[in-house]
Amino acid sequence: SDAQNGTNGVDSSDDGGGSTTNSGPDTVSYSCVMNAISKSNAADAPKRSRALLERMLSSKILPDVVTWNSLLNCYANRGMAKEAEEWLERMETLQQKSLLTDGPNTISYNSVLNAWAKSDSVDAPQRAKELLRRMVELQEEQKQHEDNVQEEELQYGKDKDPQQYQKQNKSRQHKVQVEPNKITQTSFLLCFEKNNCMQEGYDEWEQITHQTSSSR
Repeated sequence: SDAQNGTNGVDSSDDGGGSTTNSGPDTVSYSCVMNAISKSNAADAPKRSRALLERMLSSKILPDVVTWNSLLNCYANRGMAKEAEEWLERMETLQQKSLLTDGPNTISYNSVLNAWAKSDSVDAPQRAKELLRRMVELQEEQKQHEDNVQEEELQYGKDKDPQQYQKQNKSRQHKVQVEPNKITQTSFLLCFEKNNCMQEGYDEWEQITHQTSSSR
């Protein structure tokens, strides 16, 4: 797929911190350019952003979540939902391999929901439901992670075991944050509104998000 072909340069030996191996352009430089491209009206914006991402990877410069989100926005702003979701799935894979430590985040998922909302696809409602489920599942994982960290902090204590305390704080600091918000809800409902099933959208939103809140 488009996303898979664009990320073959990821080196599993890298730490995912967005570091560079030379004194040339770094992650921030590329991210700024890609963000500007994503906001342009250029028809070839996705192609240009993808080329920049490929250049980063070939130079062993790891993208961070800002870089990836700029790419997602290129597709989202043009209603290219399938492509946007492919890249989001690639981000999820990299995160699971610890090659992307700060994403995907709420903005990432909202961008893909926005892409489906802007598309004319009859699959938009179903894709929106799947994306929302993934978001609330990650939200639950985050809550469990935070509870575990708090429990371990109480067990070890800062004074009793400073090294363990710092390790757990680092774990908390680098945990990706995903939480559905008003922007999520708006894009989610638009996916249903465009397919003339707005009430279903409200019902699905309440059902999916209520399941998450009730399980806490």
